Amino acid sequence: MFGPDKCGEDYKLHFIFRHKNPLNKDLEEKHAKRADVDLKKFYTDKKTHLYTLVLNPDNSYEMFIDQSSVSRGNLLYDMVPPVNPPKEIDDPNDSKPDDWDERAKIPDPEAVKPDDW
Repeated sequence: MFGPDKCGEDYKLHFIFRHKNPLNKDLEEKHAKRADVDLKKFYTDKKTHLYTLVLNPDNSYEMFIDQSSVSRGNLLYDMVPPVNPPKEIDDPNDSKPDDWDERAKIPDPEAVKPDDW
């Protein structure tokens, strides 16, 4: 999704896309950082404006309003949350406790249903 958004006194230029996380396969929405310039003048001058999003093969992007750059960044690093998830460092000393229970559900012997259940 790309385009302008005005909510109250908050003026935004959105660039949002969905990305499948390679680790857990979840679809995540990635939002571009806020514009580098004050957008209020574009929303309050009551004129039409040309909003442009340029995506480059090197994973960089740039957003323009009326052919003037208002924001730029990198698809992999400047999105929130980042497209490339932080690397996890495997801890070789990490282990489960000896009394670890592998069952998916562990029954609670003290659990009882309420009277009005």
